[in-house]
This record gives sequence, structure tokens and C-alpha cells, in this order.
Amino acid sequence: ESNQPFSSPFGLMKEILEDQLKAKVIGAILENTSWLRGNLAVGGAIVLQRITAQKQFTLNGEQVQLSDETQDYGNRGIQGGETIVVDCDVDEAIGLALAYQVPILAESIIVNDGATSVVAKPNDKISSESVLDVLDTWEPTNKDLSLEMEGQASNQQSVDPNPISIPRTTMSLFDSFFDSSSSSSSSSSGELFATDNPIQSLAELDALSDAEKAKTLMSMSNFDGKLPRPRVVRNSVERQQQQQQQQKEEGGQNTASSSSSYSSIISNPLDELLLPLIDESVRRQYRIREAKRNEDWDLVRQLETEKSRRQEALEMADLARQVGDEDEAAKWQDEADLYGALRADVTQDEGSYNRFLDRDAWYEREQRKRIERLKKNRRKLFGTLFDDEDDDDE
Repeated sequence: ESNQPFSSPFGLMKEILEDQLKAKVIGAILENTSWLRGNLAVGGAIVLQRITAQKQFTLNGEQVQLSDETQDYGNRGIQGGETIVVDCDVDEAIGLALAYQVPILAESIIVNDGATSVVAKPNDKISSESVLDVLDTWEPTNKDLSLEMEGQASNQQSVDPNPISIPRTTMSLFDSFFDSSSSSSSSSSGELFATDNPIQSLAELDALSDAEKAKTLMSMSNFDGKLPRPRVVRNSVERQQQQQQQQKEEGGQNTASSSSSYSSIISNPLDELLLPLIDESVRRQYRIREAKRNEDWDLVRQLETEKSRRQEALEMADLARQVGDEDEAAKWQDEADLYGALRADVTQDEGSYNRFLDRDAWYEREQRKRIERLKKNRRKLFGTLFDDEDDDDE
């Protein structure tokens, strides 16, 4: 350990990484973390490498030192020499890169589109003889630039129509503890269950790109988490494709876990965030399909037997449409709509909350029959005069 004072906070972080975490920084990354087209939101990441343990022993009277690459220091799966990428803020990535004297890799969009005019403001409080490694403060010459959080409500005090956006990602995990706006907005809504259900079918979910899934999450009232970075999603999808290709080459052997853990069959991190918040029938169809792809037949049988009445009605409507029986399809679709109207929250699995929060089936059926009789009587008296209002009511 050095007795010299640290030249910056990152010198202290370097010592903590090496002495306590047994790791070192071998590279830094600057990347665009925005999911919105046309936005540039710079985020940082560092590449950590596990320090290989050294073991000493005496052999024939001589001290011998060997590297033990199997030592994981209590972190299962991360052994000597292995590397991982850790998301962080931009200043952390740059500061650690300077402390370790390692290169900083930046995406081309940051270099090409992120350039802006800045001026340096030296810190007059620090003398030239100080041991501290102090950088000048850089400020943009365009005073109209402002900062906002991507995916949150617009800053009420900002009047700039073209602000710089910082995304809600996996960094800054403790922001929610100190952000009173997020907690107050969620508690003031007064809604016990989610009121939005933007994805109505598996085909709609499959048609969404990763960027559209991210936008859907940011628009949903029941989502208050952190979006994964685009790099994390791309890498996850690529690993899943490689795994599927490997399974095909090995003869299609089942490598999925025999347990009924749903997370084991979800590959896209955006899907992991989106699936719990969408229509339960769409979620179950997705999981059944993924279980079949992974040849986890025990999980397939479990998911099939746990279908809700609403999902069964929707599937019967789809089968009727496939054979061209529109009358039968309409009948089953009405039945599915009925079961959906009974539910307090169609995004939750049937039976996952108190059933007394749902409507009574007999009462809802009687209400619909009464409304239909009123519509027929109205048409007898007024013809098609109020048909537009009936469509609005539906």
C-alpha cells in the first residue's frame, strides 16, 4: 500500500478494486445509451479483469510461485483472468481510465455527432504545487443546453425545446431513493391496478423492435424500473442465437433447466421487463412457445393446464377465424371480452390476487343483456340515429 495521498477519488477506487475486489480496470467505454432515434445520451462502462491469484510453496528447498486461475475469491464463476463489463457514469469511466492509464473506446456516433463547442474554466482554488490531480471544468458555449431524464416527465423549469436526454438505465441504481417525484407521481395516481394494456396479442409483441419495446416500457404506468442499455440487449440476443445454433449442431439436445423457472427461457432483457406487465394471455403464449423451443415439455404441460378462461376463449376465437367461421369467432371473442371485463387486472395471472376484487360473472352477463335490449329498443324507435354513440360506449 502506498503512503502517498491519492491524487483523485479514482486513485482510492483503484486501491479498493485491487485490494478488496481483486480486480483491475483494463479498458473504458463510452457508448450511446439512448433508445430513442436521433437522441445521443452518453454513458460509461469499464472492463474489469479478475486478478489471478498467486500461490507460493517450497519445492526441493526452493520457493516456487504459480498462478491459480481457479481462485474466484468467493465470486462464483469469475476466476482469474476473466473479464466483465460494468456499467457506470461517464465521469467514472474517464476517471478510472486516467487512473489506470488505459485507453478509452468510444462509439463512432459519439465522436461524429456528439461534438460541441466548450470552454475551459480553470479551478483557481487549487495551486499549481498541489498533489491533487484536478481537471479543468468544461462548459458548453451553447447556454441553451439542458439536461433531462429520458423516459420521465419533462422538466417543468426547462424551456429548451431540444434538450440533451440522459436515459434511465442500469446506472444510478440509488436515484429512486432520493427522487421524490417518482414516488409522489406513482402514489398520487390512486390506481390499485395498471390501467394500460398496450399489447393485445403475441403477434403484436413479435412485431415490436427492441427500440419499440423500450418506448412501450417508458410509456406504461406500471413500469418504474431501469432500462437495460442497447449494448446489453444486443449481446444477450447474440448469445441466445449462438446457444440455439449450438443446440442444433449437437442434435437438438435439451439444455434448458427442468425446473419451471420462467426466467430460464427468456433471452431478451427487455422481454424480462415487459412480460410481467402485459396481458397475461399474451405472456403465457410467449412462455409456452419459448418452452417448446427449449423442449421443456414439463413446463409446457404446466403452462397449458394453467390457462385462464379468457385465454381459452381467445384461442377458440383464433381457431374459428382460421377456418373462416366468423360467427363462431365473434361468439368466442365476446366471451373473451366478458372474462376480460370481469378481471380487475388482466396483466396479472388468474388467481394471483384476491378474487373478490373481480366482478361477478352472472352480474356482468345480466348487465350486458340489459344493455343489448336497450340498444335494440333504441334502434326500433330511432333507427340508426344513435349508432355512433353505441360504438363509443363499446
